[in-house]
Amino acid sequence: MDVAGFGGGAPLAAFLAVVRPEVARLVLAGGDPPNLPVSAWEPLEADALVLRGADQDGGPAAGWAATLEGLGRRVSFETLADGVVADDPAEPEVRERIVAFLRRPGGG
Repeated sequence: MDVAGFGGGAPLAAFLAVVRPEVARLVLAGGDPPNLPVSAWEPLEADALVLRGADQDGGPAAGWAATLEGLGRRVSFETLADGVVADDPAEPEVRERIVAFLRRPGGG
């Protein structure tokens, strides 16, 4: 199963991926990670894609990076073109990146 979360849905998607081992791929765009200890994320087995806007040096993408990179999981961090809103699934570039991620063998 693949799961995507945009904005406020990103923490919920991540939680689902932690508690459901059948989640193979996880897409996170916006939304802050829940304030949980790194050990709470240990069950996460999904490959992950974290989308961020070109102007996001910090914020949600940085929070997800700190959480997921610390686990040593296969995580792709992709920066979108200037002016593209990362947590808007209606953006063509956002859809293209997600589809490409989901088509990769093994996800990440």
